[in-house]
Amino acid sequence: MSVLKGGNGCGRWDEARFTKLLTQLAVVCAPRRFALCEVHGDRDDGTIAWWGMADAERAHIVSVDGLCTASFDSAEDALDRFSHIGEMRLVWIDGPREREE
Repeated sequence: MSVLKGGNGCGRWDEARFTKLLTQLAVVCAPRRFALCEVHGDRDDGTIAWWGMADAERAHIVSVDGLCTASFDSAEDALDRFSHIGEMRLVWIDGPREREE
């Protein structure tokens, strides 16, 4: 987790600058969203089984009915764990994170 330090020498940012910095922090640190999808037949159909969010350290998933949750080291680990049920696909909803320079 990142924390903003400093400001204008008095330890405070003006409101507009602080809001902009918090927005940038949220964008850079936001988890990536993904879905674990079950494939039916020979790609005849598919359904979303789990929604997930992943950050640099963990991946958290919730079943589509909202009744089950789980945490894994990564989205790929979650996919591996649930692939024994049937063919599953990991679908990233958010593209790769772009960092501002």
